[in-house]
Order: sequence, then structure tokens, then C-alpha cells
Amino acid sequence: MAFEWQKWEAQQEDKKRAEEFERQKWEAEKELARQKIGVEREERRRMEDLERQKLEADRQHWLADQARENAYLEMKKEMDDKKKQEEAATTKLLGDVMRSSMVKMGFDPIDALAFFNNVEQLFATYSVPEKLQAKLINPYLSERAQRIVGKLRPEVACDYKQVKATILKEFKLSAQTYLERFNSCVKEVDETYVAFASKLSGWLNYYLDSRGVSTFEQMRELMTCDRIKSSLSSACLQYVISVESSSETGWLSLQKLTESIDRYVAMGPGNVPSHKQYGQHGPGSPKPQFKPQMPQTHVKPYEKPKARYTLPVRTGRLNGPVRTAASTHYPFKRPVRTGVF
Repeated sequence: MAFEWQKWEAQQEDKKRAEEFERQKWEAEKELARQKIGVEREERRRMEDLERQKLEADRQHWLADQARENAYLEMKKEMDDKKKQEEAATTKLLGDVMRSSMVKMGFDPIDALAFFNNVEQLFATYSVPEKLQAKLINPYLSERAQRIVGKLRPEVACDYKQVKATILKEFKLSAQTYLERFNSCVKEVDETYVAFASKLSGWLNYYLDSRGVSTFEQMRELMTCDRIKSSLSSACLQYVISVESSSETGWLSLQKLTESIDRYVAMGPGNVPSHKQYGQHGPGSPKPQFKPQMPQTHVKPYEKPKARYTLPVRTGRLNGPVRTAASTHYPFKRPVRTGVF
């Protein structure tokens, strides 16, 4: 019994020690958990403080940015107002200066070229800014040109280059038009030869500019090409024009032109040359003699009245006197007898 008692007491002691160990372990874990929670709470508080400080810094930066942006917008508004005032004053000053030199665009579409050349010289003389050029020419455009500009978008209507290109395109002024005007230009009765030569030079310059010719070699090649095209048949010329429309310069070089014509000729016979094409005259054809044209009046010329047939008309009795009356109709009208028979 004593052994059993000692064994039980030993077991109780071991159990107490185990319980004490578990209690101490639990308390240690509890303390560790408490410390961990405290550390996490402290870390969370610290992170919140950092986040709060960051938000406050961001708010301060935003306020500073807003203040700078407001100051910039205010300054920009003042500069824009000042710029608009200066621009209006500059526009008025340039308009007053150019008014004495500007010539209103004529009704003939060809007058648009002389108009644009004149205003571009004035722009270069007075150093007119590009953004003011379209505004300055608008009052001097013809009614048709003003209608064309009125249909454009505001950003296009304020660009001089786009306005000029649109007007010339609507007026259908092409290189062929310039060449035809150059070939058919005649001297007026009251025109001096100085003015006539200036007009011819202007047409030739317009034609060369439209073809992009800037050197003597290009001009010689262009004249050769035009002379070749003047000897082509109508069908062949139409084929060449269709090929030229797809080129960048609007006309073919001498080599490409001759190659295109040879290809067309090789496709089939029957291409009879016609010298009445492209505003030129072929070999053997009479040279044109330009004569001044007098103004034509629409006065009907005098015509001698035609003779009318006369028919005998009896008046009164059967054997009475006979007189003649003019017939108003042709062929003959049956005579009308009057009186008693």
C-alpha cells in the first residue's frame, strides 16, 4: 500500500508540475499575444499617422498647384487680352496702311491670280503675320470669293494659304487655262505694248508656276512636251492627260511622255494626228493672226423690203374701174370681189 501511495503522490506531483508548466506556458503565450497586439496596434497607429501626414502633404501640394494654376490662368488671360488688343490694333494699322495699295479682286476668275500676287507682295513689304493675312484680304475679295470663304470652317478660313488654294480650286484655274490664255491673249485697241507684254509675261509665269518649273532645263523640257502634245490625235491626247493627272507635278517628263505615247501607239493603229489640240498649231498650218476685236453691237441691219405681188381688185359694178391692192400673203390669195354683179 505504501508503494501505491507513493506512486499516486508521484503522479500527483507530476500532474501538478505539468499543470504548472501548462499554466506558465499559457501565460507566456498570453503575454506574447498581448505584446504582439500592442506592437500591431502601435504599428497601425504609426501607419495611420504616416498616411495622415501623406494626405496632408498631398493636400498642401494640391493647394499649391491650384494656386499656381489659378495664377497662370489669370496671367494667361491678361496676356491673351493684351494680345488680342495688340492684334486688333495691328490689324487696324495694317489695314489702314494697305488700304491705299490694295486692289479689289475683279469678277473674272483670272483676276484672282493678280490679286493674290499683289497682296503677297504687300504682305512681304509690311511683314504681315500669317495669322492676320486671311483677315486683311477678306474685305477685298469678290462676292463669289467671299461666298466661298463663308462656307469654310473657321480654322480653314483663318489660314491664308488654305483660303487661296480653295478659291483657286473653286475658280477652276488650271495650268491648261493659263496656257490657253497665253496663246489666245490679244492686244486691246487702247492698250500699250508695255502693258500687253506685262500681261503675256504674267500668263507665262502663272503657267510655269503651276507646272512647278524653276530652272531653264525644266522650262525647255516643258516646252518640248507641249509641242509634242500639240501634234497628237484627240484620243492620244486624252490618254496622255489621264496619265498626267496621276503624276505629282501634273505633267510628265519628256522621257515618260514619249514612253506613254509609244505605248499608246503600240496598242493599235488609227491615231491620226490633229494639230488643233492643246492650243498649238502643227507644221503647215497657217499661223494665227491676232486682230483687235471691236465691240459688237446688237443693232439689226437695214433690210430692203421685199416686192409684193399685186392682184386686180374690182370695186363697184362689173364693168367699173379696176385698182390694184398689195397682197399680204404668199403664195397668191384669191381676189375678193365687192359690190353688186
